[in-house]
Amino acid sequence: MEDKFQSVRGIIVKDNKVLLMHRKKDGEEYWVFPGGHTEEGETPEETLKREIWEEVSLNITRIGKIHPFRHQNGIECFFECEVEEGEPKIHTSGNKKNTDNDWYNPEWVELSKAKKLENLYPQPITLKFLELYENK
Repeated sequence: MEDKFQSVRGIIVKDNKVLLMHRKKDGEEYWVFPGGHTEEGETPEETLKREIWEEVSLNITRIGKIHPFRHQNGIECFFECEVEEGEPKIHTSGNKKNTDNDWYNPEWVELSKAKKLENLYPQPITLKFLELYENK
């Protein structure tokens, strides 16, 4: 069976901060890199651009190195990338409705704090992320 891209995530670091989605779902609070699932006919890069726009209302200005993460359902791609200037916020086209028990919010997090988050998922990519940016 051939692996296929299931989803993409952006690793966006600027001014010693990383852009993360702070999430609460089903009683669990956690952090993830912004991104989402591919749609039929999209390349991973197209998905990344669309998902970053929907989740943080910023356009990608540069896509860099890719870090594929293979799991049971296919491949999730993590891209190092840069975004335009501006304050991240959930785009209205993303149809994201927040409630007390199910919400998410894009936030710039200091690298030193992000490196200590035990609930930054997925853990294998988190370890790679730590290696990439621990000396920056």
